[in-house]
Amino acid sequence: MEVECGGGDAPRALPSLVRAKYALLVGVGKFKDPTIQPLKYPAKDARDLRALLVDPVYGHFAPENVFLLTDEEATRANILKAVNEIAVRAREDDLVLLFISSHGSPRKSGLGLQGIGYIVAHDSTQSEIYVNSVDFEDLSKKVSTIAARRKVLL
Repeated sequence: MEVECGGGDAPRALPSLVRAKYALLVGVGKFKDPTIQPLKYPAKDARDLRALLVDPVYGHFAPENVFLLTDEEATRANILKAVNEIAVRAREDDLVLLFISSHGSPRKSGLGLQGIGYIVAHDSTQSEIYVNSVDFEDLSKKVSTIAARRKVLL
């Protein structure tokens, strides 16, 4: 008896071993725009997570595969550049972890935001959030180009 499973072949099984592990850790608590409320713990959380990931007992991530961007380093351009670097390096049998802690904008229809949410980067401004923040939909598209079949976004 043959069983039909929707529209097409099932995806290939994942390899049992992870070849390499990559992480992008972003923590933004300080903002260039003084009208954006500072946050206490995002940078600390990103640094603490990095320490755990590169720990040889717990995380086993190669330090050169962990990209850490905090506060002033966590600009829109640097975040997207790091995502691209991981996309270039990661292969199908790798693991990719993305951790982003900052303000996020609600999905507003007004102010030219077109119902899209944004992650607030260090260089974001409240008056032009659509220009200098990380668009959730754009980030999702960029992450989908990463070949790794094991991806976690927090």
